[in-house]
Amino acid sequence: METKHTPEPWLIQESTVYALNERRPPVNRFHASVDSGFDNCDKRISREEVCANAKLIAAAPDLLKALERCELLLRSKRRACEDSNLCHLLDSHISQARNAINKATA
Repeated sequence: METKHTPEPWLIQESTVYALNERRPPVNRFHASVDSGFDNCDKRISREEVCANAKLIAAAPDLLKALERCELLLRSKRRACEDSNLCHLLDSHISQARNAINKATA
């Protein structure tokens, strides 16, 4: 599947996510800073939470690829499925995977 996002690897430095181009010396192809906002009690979220959010964002391209491969495997298993309970479970997981993929790519 062709993607529209910046190709990986996406790198992380504390709360900044970035990707380098292939020029020599490399320069940023993009960078995004994850800032702290407020929780439900109007307290600023912690630096630890901000950095954890940045890590999750940096992992997004790899997570998307892995989920696409998992969806293909689930669909393959579904085609051979004979147990109605298992088939229903596979359908549910396939739907969840497809919804997440669409959320990332639509």
